[in-house]
Amino acid sequence: KTNNTGQARASFLEARQLLEQAAKKERNNEEVSQILADNLIRTARLGTELKDFATAAAETDRAVEILRKLVDVPGSRPEFRRDLAMAL
Repeated sequence: KTNNTGQARASFLEARQLLEQAAKKERNNEEVSQILADNLIRTARLGTELKDFATAAAETDRAVEILRKLVDVPGSRPEFRRDLAMAL
């Protein structure tokens, strides 16, 4: 299981690089930001399984920061609040 978890984490990290590039190019794209936050949360969970708690905490903190920004936008979508609640 640990090997599969490590492979999954590597895949999430690859995807994150692409998402971060997209987020930089399209700073106001809420969908890209939401997907990036989701990637961070999933990677943090895998990090917890691998007992990499410091990295998992940093990834969760970053996801929460992204989701808080999305929630703060007037008229933001309800799923942003749900995602933020789940990340906390």
